[in-house]
This record gives sequence, C-alpha cells and structure tokens, in this order.
Amino acid sequence: MTDIARRLGIALFAITALVLGLLVALLYLDIGYFQVYVLLLGAALAVLLTRPQWRAARPPIAAAAAAVAAYAGITAVVWTTLLGQTSHQVFAMRWESRGTANTHGATEVVLHFVAFPGHRVGEYSDDLYAYLAGQPDNPVPVTFEITNDLFKCVRGFQVTQVGELRSWRSLWGYSGSDGREPSPWDNPWWCP
Repeated sequence: MTDIARRLGIALFAITALVLGLLVALLYLDIGYFQVYVLLLGAALAVLLTRPQWRAARPPIAAAAAAVAAYAGITAVVWTTLLGQTSHQVFAMRWESRGTANTHGATEVVLHFVAFPGHRVGEYSDDLYAYLAGQPDNPVPVTFEITNDLFKCVRGFQVTQVGELRSWRSLWGYSGSDGREPSPWDNPWWCP
C-alpha cells in the first residue's frame, strides 16, 4: 500500500468516525436548530483531525478542502440513512371546526385522536373544512406519514390523507397534547 493510500484511508476513517459520533449524539440529544452549528463545527473538527494527513499533501490547502468535502459527503450519506425511514399509519379521528376568527383568516380544523384522548392535530384550511363538512362520518380515517430515525424514534409526522382527500391548501398546521399518555407515536423507551 502506498503512503498516499494509507494516509487517505486514515483520513476517511477518522472523518467517518467523527460523523457517526456526532450524528448519533445529535439524534439522541435532539437539540433542534442548534444541530446546524454542531455540524458546521464538525467540518472544522474534520480538518483538525486529519491535519497530519493534509499537511503532508501538496498543496495542503487542497487536501484540507478535500477533508471538508469528504466530511460533507459522508454526513449527507449517513444523515439520510439515519433519518430517512418513513411509514404510514391510519388513525380514527374526530374533527371540529373552530371557525375563521384567527390570524390566518382560514377555518381552523382540529382533528382529535379517538384512541388517544388529549392528542390533536390542527390545520388552518378552508379546503379541508369544506371536504369534512360534506362527509357523513365523524370520526374520519386520517393517514399520517411518520419519519423515524435509525433508533426507531419518531422525528416528525404529517397528515397526508383525510378520508379520501389527498391534497388541500393549508395555511398552517400544528399538533398538541394535554399531556395524557399514551401518545399516538410508539417511541421506544430510549428515545428522548
């Protein structure tokens, strides 16, 4: 093995270990938008971690830039692998209209989970209200797309279908809970 290949292998191993360590910590800590700063700091750490390898290269600045590019590429691959798991789940939900007396000027529709009292999802949508007002059934089946990470912790969800309605214009949406357990989202005990 040539010296260049050995140095490259060491650098890639160090960057991969850094990325895995950072992302696992970020997924567990769930620090919100602060993750962006930690990931940017990770690029600087990748350069420092591979300093012996890029200082021996010619020109060293190009090798340092390659370390940052490798960090970005490995981060993108690992991030999509850890976070890109989606599934769909259907819940029976009762709906109510809270009218248009809000800052959005659209009908506020609140969907309450039948099997999980105290948990709800709301949308400001005249389209959704018009559809639901024309339906004879209440509760209505609501399909959610749920995004999980590698550890099966729920990272996000969105309503993708209400009854037979698959698309509607919505000005804003939210979810809420009065704190009652259990939650509609089956998170394992180790999730934050």
